[in-house]
Amino acid sequence: MGKVSDREVDLAGFEPPPLSPEMRQLIERIATFPRGVAFLDTGALECVAITFGVCPDVISQARAYLASAPTRAWFLDQVRRAQSADPKPWHAPRPQLASLPPAPRTAAALVRAAENH
Repeated sequence: MGKVSDREVDLAGFEPPPLSPEMRQLIERIATFPRGVAFLDTGALECVAITFGVCPDVISQARAYLASAPTRAWFLDQVRRAQSADPKPWHAPRPQLASLPPAPRTAAALVRAAENH
């Protein structure tokens, strides 16, 4: 999982926006996703919303945070904190595929395999 950039931005006088439960959930999910911030910033809105399991309005709000330097620095700091908290994957692991029998090598073997199936 890639870490977020460490660019320094002066946040003196910056009032952080309140985090809704949905935004907290999104930040936690971004932290467990490889290149999650880049996907959030550049992915298709619906795809990002489906992937992270939140409504498109939350994605739009997060993208608005990334649009200006102070809110971007604040948002990336929130993601960095979630990454350092050793997050657990929020999605179910992919099931292992069952091993398949070898493919038939002759036409007759293919017909027999089809009949048995």
